Amino acid sequence: MTKIEPPSTTASGYLLSPDITNPNATISIIDQADGRVVETRTGGLEFASVETRGGVSRLVTSDGKQLEQYPGIHAGFSLVAGTGAYGRCHVEGVLVAFKSRPTDQAFVYTIKKLP
Repeated sequence: MTKIEPPSTTASGYLLSPDITNPNATISIIDQADGRVVETRTGGLEFASVETRGGVSRLVTSDGKQLEQYPGIHAGFSLVAGTGAYGRCHVEGVLVAFKSRPTDQAFVYTIKKLP
């Protein structure tokens, strides 16, 4: 497994952005149990590391939770323990794509390492 982490403990990690041209774009944090929005965040969602195994990545917060793309909701994520299928993504350069199942809509976002 490859784990990309910030170079020092003072670095913030990474930002997942739904729209880099709009700093006011929002990401919704979704309760995975019932699909309701429990929080919105403006500009993006910070996370600590990108873990990659076998060409498939996952985005992980500093407390070990995985960001999972909620099916059918652009910029809708759940923060969950574990390594579920909805957190599987592919990272190419600054782009990250989520498409967990063949029936799911694909979503692409940008990620940027923070200073």
